[in-house]
Amino acid sequence: MFKKILGRKKGETSSTDKANFDLINKIDTMNLTQMRTYANNKIKDLEVSREGFLIILKKLITPSSKTKQLYITMEDMDSKKKKAFDLVLIIAQSNKINVEVIEIIQKFILTFTDMITRYDTDNKEIYASRFDEAITKMVQNINHLASLQNKFNVLNK
Repeated sequence: MFKKILGRKKGETSSTDKANFDLINKIDTMNLTQMRTYANNKIKDLEVSREGFLIILKKLITPSSKTKQLYITMEDMDSKKKKAFDLVLIIAQSNKINVEVIEIIQKFILTFTDMITRYDTDNKEIYASRFDEAITKMVQNINHLASLQNKFNVLNK
């Protein structure tokens, strides 16, 4: 009882903390191709999770502590930008998303708006509209899940 109130001792770690630490370390060492393989659930010893998606998205939008640069920059090759955009769209289409994932995807879009529009005009792509459609669909899915949960709660009372 007191453990719940006061928390763990300094040396204690739960299995979920260790699993998240391992997941963070594995994803931090991945490149875009490996992250895409993970997002497509094709890595056998690493299961896809919301936490993994959050780590990937935060890696893309947070500047590096060493270089103080974002993971992708305007000077990067178009192929790297395309891989990053496709990775975010794969995450957006996953069933393992929640509101936090949607918010970080929106931050990604806001952070890279100039890069997305420039890439679209230079390469005749439509990533801007694909991101808009993905956000709309994600919000609809979350609303649908919330309404199902509300119906389930009403039926159980």
